[in-house]
Amino acid sequence: MTVSAVATYDNANVGTGKTITVVYTLDGADAAKYAAPTNTVVTTGVITKATTPAAPATIFSFDGANANAGKLMGATTAMEYSLDGGSNWIPVETNDPALPVASINDTDDIKVRVKASSNTEEGAIQTIDITKATKPSLTGNIASAFGGIPGTAYLISYNGTKWDDAWADADGKISISKGTWSVKVKSTGTVLESDVQTNVVSS
Repeated sequence: MTVSAVATYDNANVGTGKTITVVYTLDGADAAKYAAPTNTVVTTGVITKATTPAAPATIFSFDGANANAGKLMGATTAMEYSLDGGSNWIPVETNDPALPVASINDTDDIKVRVKASSNTEEGAIQTIDITKATKPSLTGNIASAFGGIPGTAYLISYNGTKWDDAWADADGKISISKGTWSVKVKSTGTVLESDVQTNVVSS
């Protein structure tokens, strides 16, 4: 004859003073001749939180390809992010969420971690380093056939009516009207757009 015991917690929640019930059973040819020990109930059980989850490996880009610009790629609803240095955390409500780009800055960066649960502490923090482009320092007038800023790194606007103060890519020669212009380096990768240089007057 054998005696077996199975101990069961009342629930799986983290805590102390947990109730554990031990149930005894008898087995074997002579089991019917004996009485099983009385079940035991104790209230000294302890369940601790699981190991802290590792930091995520999400990806962010201001100008990401495949319509991913401004999205926190790889983030899931099990995670949360912070844009103020970790003072406040925002739960991820959909996978690969679009972040409020206007709230991102080069001081607080982007922080991401797995959210705490009833049985798990908050995860280790991933920090996505955000830097800021250098403000342009153009001198003199911009030629009327504008093409003096190399590459596609700049945006340009002016205070007339042509673009209604919108920003346009300075990606080649473009015709501009005489007026006071503003120039800035646009956001790319994890680099924020620069501060604006103003009073650039076309000839």
